[in-house]
Amino acid sequence: MVAGMPPLDSAHVGDWLLRAANGYTGRANSVLAVGDPGVPLDAAVEQVVAWYAERDQPALIQLPHATDADPAASTLGSVLAQQDWHFFLRTSVMTRRTPNSESAANGAALRVEVSDEPTDDWWHTASSRALAHRDTLGRMLERVRPAAYLTAYLDDRPIGHLRLALADGWSGVFDVHTDPAARGRGVARALMRQAERTASERRIPLQYLQVAADNHAAVGLYRSLGWQTHHEYHYARPTDH
Repeated sequence: MVAGMPPLDSAHVGDWLLRAANGYTGRANSVLAVGDPGVPLDAAVEQVVAWYAERDQPALIQLPHATDADPAASTLGSVLAQQDWHFFLRTSVMTRRTPNSESAANGAALRVEVSDEPTDDWWHTASSRALAHRDTLGRMLERVRPAAYLTAYLDDRPIGHLRLALADGWSGVFDVHTDPAARGRGVARALMRQAERTASERRIPLQYLQVAADNHAAVGLYRSLGWQTHHEYHYARPTDH
């Protein structure tokens, strides 16, 4: 998943991966705290805080855990809780095997086109947050190779998009976004269906995505398409940020 949302700057504390990308997205600006940091946890946390301070960013740690688990109950989580760190944004990591999907003709009104690079129409349908960080996101996307960029059209008007990051036998679903004026027309479902066809055509056996656990509409859509929660994670940050 790191390959699908790569940082622009990174370092290691033992096995932990420290990531930074000008503050755009938690995934690219947090510590992936997996494995052994090689030093006592208190010392590792001190190094994390110092590394982000050098970049004028608040320290942020991503804590993977089992579904519905308390992030503060883990060994690292208990250390952070004792230091009054705040846990927030429970996120579900969902996976599935890629269905054997054949290419299907797009409908006359709603269709989805696929390209290997982000087109002008793909950018046109980006969220306001993505557009506010377009330079940073553009630099990040240059590091995601190969990839597929899906743009949905309604009566030839671009109304939504999705991005697939392709690496190591996985296709990662990112940036699912629909124009608010076009919601309720099945745009996200059409994009997800094309995403599975694209992965199937490229013989990529597995898929993953990450979604806020309280985004019930999106989680419901993904479950209806056969996705299941593999694990979850929370972010943690010092309470003074």
